[in-house]
Amino acid sequence: MIILDTNVISEVMREMPDPDVSSGLARRKPLHLALTTITCEKPARP
Repeated sequence: MIILDTNVISEVMREMPDPDVSSGLARRKPLHLALTTITCEKPARP
């Protein structure tokens, strides 16, 4: 499994993404790619 960095995701969403990034992702099986999420919440004030 490969965890994708947000820089990779934003690069492939560009109008003209870097060919190296695009081809690197194209060589991988989608099942082997993953994203992570972190949710931060500010505590509510009393």
